[in-house]
Amino acid sequence: MRRALVVWTAVLLAAVPVPAADDTIPPQASHNFDKASIAREEGRLAEAATLLRSSIEEHPLYFEAHAAYLDVLRGLDRLNEAHGLYSALLEKNPGSFELKVYAAATKDTQAARQELTALLAEKPGNVRALIELGRMNLIAGDVKEAEKSLKKALKADTNLLVGHLLLGDVALRKRRWVSARKSYEAAVQIDPSYAPARMRLALAWHGHGKSDKALEILGTLLSDENLPRLVVGHWVVALIRAEKEEYRKSIESIDKILAIKPNDLGAELAKCELLMLELEPMAAVKILTETVKRHPRSPPTWFALAWAYERAGDAPELDAAQKQERWTLSADAYDKCAKMDPGVRPRDSVGFVQLLRGEYKLAEQNFKQARDIDPDFAPAQNNLGLSADIADDRKEAMKRYEVVLKKIDRQNVRAMVMLALDHWLQGSPSKAIKLLKQAVKVDPEDDLAWTFLGDVNYDARKYRDAARYYRTAVEINEKNYIAWYHLGLTYEDNLKKEAEADHAYRKALDAKPADPDLDLVIRLAMINDDDRLNRLEDALHFYKLYIDLGGTEEWVPDTITALEELLAGDK
Repeated sequence: MRRALVVWTAVLLAAVPVPAADDTIPPQASHNFDKASIAREEGRLAEAATLLRSSIEEHPLYFEAHAAYLDVLRGLDRLNEAHGLYSALLEKNPGSFELKVYAAATKDTQAARQELTALLAEKPGNVRALIELGRMNLIAGDVKEAEKSLKKALKADTNLLVGHLLLGDVALRKRRWVSARKSYEAAVQIDPSYAPARMRLALAWHGHGKSDKALEILGTLLSDENLPRLVVGHWVVALIRAEKEEYRKSIESIDKILAIKPNDLGAELAKCELLMLELEPMAAVKILTETVKRHPRSPPTWFALAWAYERAGDAPELDAAQKQERWTLSADAYDKCAKMDPGVRPRDSVGFVQLLRGEYKLAEQNFKQARDIDPDFAPAQNNLGLSADIADDRKEAMKRYEVVLKKIDRQNVRAMVMLALDHWLQGSPSKAIKLLKQAVKVDPEDDLAWTFLGDVNYDARKYRDAARYYRTAVEINEKNYIAWYHLGLTYEDNLKKEAEADHAYRKALDAKPADPDLDLVIRLAMINDDDRLNRLEDALHFYKLYIDLGGTEEWVPDTITALEELLAGDK
């Protein structure tokens, strides 16, 4: 998520006033400007735009208000509204060089850069023109030219708040965290209360790996004594908390946003994504069910609801019918999204849920549609491979995975793992191991790849290696049922470590309590019986569970009776 810092700089390019050149500003214009500054800092940009325009109409040469007004309009994507205003102002004040600068800044980025460059040819040292050109270069992504203009402006006026702030943005874009911090600290020195500078300073500390320092700055900024309703500040805290995988605390920040802006769609979607990361998909479903009623034509909302139902269907405590019910709801929501959004992801996702539901032909059709929309979309190609695997067409499946690895993404872990599985099933374990080791090198946190490494080594009778790989898998994902189960088998049948096997089997049962394998349950019963670990009450419990789950071994009822009598006699 480190790349998100670049995105956040765009979010945080709030208005930075250039010091006013006129100290005869009418009281009402000044009052509106002050109210607009608070509105901007709290994220009420539309209100700020109205107030700033009023300030300008009260005092057309109020250049501090002009700078703020244009930045607010940029944030609202409503910059075209300014053209008429500046045309009228220039008719009344044709000799104002500053108005020409701000009029140029209302144009699209390229046109603005050209006009500002021409104006600077007239007045090479004009600070306002240098600042606006630096800002436009930054928006255009030309950080080198942006830095040049901004440094020239700061050389002319070292106390220029906007110059230090934008120069910090240049450094942030280049991931030069120390330089960014120094620029923002200079801006804060000029105006310690200025929220945009303090927020950016927090981002610079976070980018430099000092998240606690960033949160300390933001905590002070967002305190009741300062700006508790600063929406963008709460967003930044939520981002940092999420990057630190502190999802519950991130949700707390999103809730503060929703308290300020009830039913905000972006905040609701972010909260639901965090809830799914917290393994609470049904809580997300509850929110999104209401959200789609308010936004029935919002593809991202339907997609989020579908994803939440899909994740909810993975819950280990569900039986097969409950899983099917949730996956049906997921497929319906993905389909609604796909009808509104012709992109590849909704169509591929419909197919994947259909695959989960056993609707293999329908799934394959959707995967093909997704591939036709974007032939370079690796998940669709992988899912076509998975469909072929299910149909026992290994040759076609391997062809699909190889397309991904050779033509789309050489580092695609899913394609490596699935191709390795097919090589193993085709009798080429060495090729499988090579691919799996490559996969875990690319993504050391992929527990499925570690599980398959265990399986291939187990099949090759390398039991100690198999156990080591299974242990790695469950260290990554404690809910990996297969890895725990197979680790138990390895300990019991091959390494003769019965206590360790019992522990692994119990962890497998915990990972899949609603639908465990009958062989797992009978193994737990037998390993705890009197000729093994001699945990008779546990053995009795697991024998009874075996019968409750539909086990049919004829000798089990008699064993239950004998254990009950033995335990009753001991009492």
